[in-house]
Amino acid sequence: MITISETVAVIDGYVILTSKDEHGVETKTIKQLTEKTRYFSFVERTKQSNQKLVDLDEFQTAYSNSSLIPVASQELFEYCTTYEREFYTTDDGFAIINARTSKKYRQRGQSFTVIPVHFKKKATKYLYYRDASTSLTGGLDFSVERSIIHSRDSSFFEQEMNVGEIKFSNTDLNILKNYHQVQPQFVESVYEIFIKIYASVRENYHRRPYIHSFVNGGFGEVFPKDLQIPTIQKYASLGAAFIYLIEVFPQLSFAEGFTAEVEIAPPKSIASMADWFTTRLLPGSNSSMWVLLFRISCYNWTDGSVAYPDVHTLNTYRQLVDSIRALATYSVLYRYLNNGVIPGDSKADEIFFNHVSESWNWTKTMYQRLTTAYMDYNKFNVKVCQPDAVLISGKRFSRTYIQEFYTNMTARFDGNIDKLKHYFLKLWSVKHIADTLLNSGANSNFCESRAAPKDSLFLLFTEKQLSLQMPQTVPEVTLDTDVVTQIVSDMGVCVMWMIYVSATGPYRFPDMVILKYAGNNRNLFIDPETRCLEIITSYSKTRREEYLCKTLDKQTSDYLFYYIFVARAVLKHSMGENYDGMSKDLFQDTNTVAEQYLLRNYLSRSVGNGESEEDWDPVRYSKIVLNSFVFVDCVSHSLMNYSKFAAFMKLYPASISGTSRLSFREMRHGMIKLIREYVKVEGESFEVMNMKERLAGHSAATGQSVYANDVETGTGSDASLEEKYASLINSAWQNWLGLGYGKEKEEGESAVAKNACVKKYFSSNGSIKDLFVAGKKLYGKEFQFREGQFDVAVEIYLSGTQIIPIQALPGFGKTALFQIPLVALSYGEQKTVSFVFVPYVCLLSNMKLRLSSCGINCGILKDLFVNGPAVEEKNLFCDVYVGTFNDLGSENFVRLVNNWYNIYQECILGMIVIDEFHNLETEQSYRGQSFRLIPEINFNLAWKVVVMTGTAGEKGMVKPMKFIGYDKEMCTSMVSNKNRILYFDLVNQIPLKNIVKKFQVFERSTVAETEVEKLVDRFMEYDTKSKVIIVCKEKVTVEKLYFRQDSEWVHGDLPSEEKIKKSRRFIEDEKCRIMIGTKLVSEGIDIKAVKLVIMLDYLPSIGEYIQTAGRLREGGVCLSYWTKRSVQTSSVRPDVCIIKQVSKFYDLNYDGHDLCCGHHHNIPEDVANMYHYLNGDGRPRVVEVGASIGDSEHVGNVHSFSSANESSVFEDLGPDMDQSDNFITSNDSSFPGLSNEVDMPDNLENSSRGLVNEDSINDDNNNNSDEILPTPRIVLLPFDHGPNKRRRIISMKDEINGLFGSAKNVFEFIGIPSKLCSQLFFYGLNESCLDFPLSVVENPCPDCLGAKDGGCVCWELGPAKVRRFGFEFILLLKMIMSEKEFDGVRKHCLDRGLHAVMLKYGRSKSILLDKFKTSVLAKFCEIIVSKPKLPVPGELFSNDMVMTRCYNMMWEDTFLHITHFLLFLHS
Repeated sequence: MITISETVAVIDGYVILTSKDEHGVETKTIKQLTEKTRYFSFVERTKQSNQKLVDLDEFQTAYSNSSLIPVASQELFEYCTTYEREFYTTDDGFAIINARTSKKYRQRGQSFTVIPVHFKKKATKYLYYRDASTSLTGGLDFSVERSIIHSRDSSFFEQEMNVGEIKFSNTDLNILKNYHQVQPQFVESVYEIFIKIYASVRENYHRRPYIHSFVNGGFGEVFPKDLQIPTIQKYASLGAAFIYLIEVFPQLSFAEGFTAEVEIAPPKSIASMADWFTTRLLPGSNSSMWVLLFRISCYNWTDGSVAYPDVHTLNTYRQLVDSIRALATYSVLYRYLNNGVIPGDSKADEIFFNHVSESWNWTKTMYQRLTTAYMDYNKFNVKVCQPDAVLISGKRFSRTYIQEFYTNMTARFDGNIDKLKHYFLKLWSVKHIADTLLNSGANSNFCESRAAPKDSLFLLFTEKQLSLQMPQTVPEVTLDTDVVTQIVSDMGVCVMWMIYVSATGPYRFPDMVILKYAGNNRNLFIDPETRCLEIITSYSKTRREEYLCKTLDKQTSDYLFYYIFVARAVLKHSMGENYDGMSKDLFQDTNTVAEQYLLRNYLSRSVGNGESEEDWDPVRYSKIVLNSFVFVDCVSHSLMNYSKFAAFMKLYPASISGTSRLSFREMRHGMIKLIREYVKVEGESFEVMNMKERLAGHSAATGQSVYANDVETGTGSDASLEEKYASLINSAWQNWLGLGYGKEKEEGESAVAKNACVKKYFSSNGSIKDLFVAGKKLYGKEFQFREGQFDVAVEIYLSGTQIIPIQALPGFGKTALFQIPLVALSYGEQKTVSFVFVPYVCLLSNMKLRLSSCGINCGILKDLFVNGPAVEEKNLFCDVYVGTFNDLGSENFVRLVNNWYNIYQECILGMIVIDEFHNLETEQSYRGQSFRLIPEINFNLAWKVVVMTGTAGEKGMVKPMKFIGYDKEMCTSMVSNKNRILYFDLVNQIPLKNIVKKFQVFERSTVAETEVEKLVDRFMEYDTKSKVIIVCKEKVTVEKLYFRQDSEWVHGDLPSEEKIKKSRRFIEDEKCRIMIGTKLVSEGIDIKAVKLVIMLDYLPSIGEYIQTAGRLREGGVCLSYWTKRSVQTSSVRPDVCIIKQVSKFYDLNYDGHDLCCGHHHNIPEDVANMYHYLNGDGRPRVVEVGASIGDSEHVGNVHSFSSANESSVFEDLGPDMDQSDNFITSNDSSFPGLSNEVDMPDNLENSSRGLVNEDSINDDNNNNSDEILPTPRIVLLPFDHGPNKRRRIISMKDEINGLFGSAKNVFEFIGIPSKLCSQLFFYGLNESCLDFPLSVVENPCPDCLGAKDGGCVCWELGPAKVRRFGFEFILLLKMIMSEKEFDGVRKHCLDRGLHAVMLKYGRSKSILLDKFKTSVLAKFCEIIVSKPKLPVPGELFSNDMVMTRCYNMMWEDTFLHITHFLLFLHS
């Protein structure tokens, strides 16, 4: 490939131009370089001129008669945009199949991958790839240009018509092909003759009952059969070829031996046509020529495009024979009525009743065999496709197909109601009208005699009932009659299709049109029990008088009732009182203005033959039609036309491609087959099966002989029994489809047929290496899987597991779990499309950004349906589509998934990923309506279903899993049991460990809001790049807090586009640093810049708290400002350690406080400095913290943001110790159920990082404690933000100072409350009680045991000398540790000295505190606090030295027995 520019390239001499349309879709097409070409710049033209280019114009010469041109350049086809087109072979090459191509050539079509080459004012040529090295000749030629007839052919044409014996000479073919030149004249002439013959016979011939129609044996049909004008036109068009054959027959080689027969004048006039057919059919006439003409007509010699004619298809020949029989029947009857000169023709019509005519007898026998052959051939056209579908004409027709079609009709009907609201007020909904009229009142109000019913259905209601629900016009709005009539007509078609679906055993169209709700032959009634509508009609195929009653489902009944009441009222108002436009030709039979003598056969008339003036009054007539017929179309001023009804089949179901939609005939036979195969009635018997045939319009014999049903004839069946069977089948059909309102689903059954679409097998066929390659592509060459990620990625990509539930903490990398398999999947050859769903719109942009960043082609799901619910396979451009939970539950997506493999043949439904899966359960209360269709999704069709959450907890996955249809037990270990689902619970440690977590209570929300504003201002001063998220309980608070230019706000009332725009700005724009919102912003925002999260007047559930605090991906501060009204049933408890609540939520062991409840040991450096600054401890303003921990001076008692009520610290010192009986006393009852501690640690906020000391809970005036403990003077180094910031190495002296310098003693240091500290002290002990030295240097400093030459760590203002403090620290360790643990302390001290021990174990204060709680020392404290103190002799302390020696001697002996001693005291 030679690159000319960014948009132009040359490949093997072809110039390719790259362009984009308005939607950004890229197209690469072949262009010709000419002097007038406007596509290229001067530079591009110059560079192209230096290349050897293919002259595209030569294609027009070399392939003048072929649309398809072979090209051997594989690179060209890999680079250019290609299309799939069908072509058929011709003598000169290939021709493209388009809308004008006949069915004959469509059957020869084959699909090619092509590149179109367009020419100005010339035919488009198509290039296809053909390897020049292919050596096989004819290997890819599959054309069959004509049929081959042989002696063993079992077809109708060979066995019945012996067409193989007919030989056409060249002269014969030339004569027959000349028909094309005279066809229009012949068709017009035959139509004029036939219409006059037909009119005369219908006017003068006395019709008689006839038991054998000339179509098939049937009962109740009169002779001769009525023909409508369109049928007459069709018969004339087909029969004209037969008349031409009669005229030219004497010139054919077949005419030898038929001298007498050919002397009869050919049928060129009415008289000659009547004479010719009568002569051929009269008793005693020779049938040889008659039979030969039919045999010659088996060949399609009217097709002049082939050298030798092919035989007709069975259906085409059947239609031709129908036309010949109709011409013959009416011609003979015309001759019988008008002449009677020919001997024996006075009884000419007897040939149709008695077996007197050899020619007609042969014709009837031949036609019956032709019909049987056609049915035998077509019965294999319908194939059962379990579990609820059939294949008809190669198209899948299923329960889902019908359900979607029905849903499309209701949606279109409802949309038309909305359109009418522009012109009318009080246009109530369908349900409202049904509830107020159809569903109200006593059952007796709707009882009426079916034999003598009321004149109108609406006479069952009072005038007052109807008038109250009647619409009103909108004032000052001009009514557009054309628009309203179009809308109402469209509504009528929708209802017709709903009836067609609901009625069980589909009607043909004529039976739908004659439905009437008033007047004579009224056939629409209300069932007083169910309030469903019933329709009673006969079946039009055989014209029999055996009526069938079919009950519609409730929803269809309500829509039909609405249509004939509300929509008809609107229509009558629009047409006006003087409307007189209704045509007498109600069924549009005549099509054109026919002669007057024809009108009486077609036009509607009243009793008395319409001869009075009143009968023909157009205004009165139009009114009667509008007030009686159900389906009136005032656009065409007649009843509904079939073309308008059938047009919907080309549009719906919306999600099905056009080529896969069924024709009306296919749908009808498909529904009959579905009823036979799948609609079962309990205890189904022969009678029930027979009734199915009756509902389908067949006799039982037809069902047995043609459709192979094992049924009996049912002759003489009891009518009431038949009605019972019909009702059972009717109800079973509607239940099977899920029609009606609120129908209870069978257990395990979905309203949308979950098995209606057959899943295609798919495997990634990859390896583990693919995952590592994908990971390195995403995250760089140093990529390694985190613990647990690899197992999940392998399970998704390589296992056969279909549903994969995952729980992983925020920040774990959940996106990578499916992102890596998606990238690996993109390496394969199979096209897959996956879907990822997030809870809220504001999270869409972030998810799309994260997926797109790895090279995956990602789109928004809603954009997929921008042109309607039907999405063609070629429009699935993206590998992944992202949507919200509302999109997941949308009707469009449900249809798309459930019909995936009915619609798409080449594309695999890949992964369906649902992030933050727990929201499907937690948000049911207020988003349940949006989620209602999600259970109807057939998730089994997807390759993988991955559901992820970070906050489902131990049991939180069970309900949402059941909600989407997976109700098997879940387990967290690998099992082979198919009845269990493997659940990846990757939460193995307590989350939020690098986040300072604090709760603060306020009396009023306004106070909290003011505090938040101040705090945000300080945060903005502190760091110029970090971001803050504020989560509010109420929308009004969100808008109130929107007070800065660098902030955005989001809540549920915003349009989706605004939510996406605002969230995208916060994520991508560095200048937007504040996001304020409701809980929408608590999930899915994963950016490292977020350092502060504030929950304002909002106490979420524990899961929501973890999600919200989890936005702090790399640590930070999470503050919860709450008031009394924040507390909900499911809220976290601010009086209980948040880490303890989180541990219980995940069923993990509680290891003590961690950056919560005032315990800030091991706090990250940058978080500590930010927390200090926000806390108002007087630190200088910084851009990013870069100095060591504790590098500041306290400058006085400044205002602190944390002075409100803190969470309890020691709510549970021991596992068996009740909170109220031990260390915490609840003296505040202002918040029921929430206890606020009184005795807090003296240094609640003072941690190992030197945070501000707060002795206890402060009062409502937010005053700090009276005492600020001194801290050492540290000189701050200047530092900057980002990678250039100066990092200072923290010395051992500084760190020991920071850890221990502010504590009064070791007990206070680890966080023991001051009440207990007063009972604990080391009195009189010295280093001699230890069996190892504390110093490892020579000549140490006597105060700290550090080396004098640079190793001294003495502090200036500490509570004691470092040496003494360290010694007591080791004593504390000895008392709370096991012997094995203390051996580690001893070894560390021997190796590195006292200072190393202080640093190593001092950094883990929370662990030490937890060990204290479980030690016997804590038990001792409990006894000392709760029991009276033991009397101590005063003389024991009179001499310090004596007491010391005695105590030292007693220590070792007492310590060995201390456990028994304490237990003895406790007892």
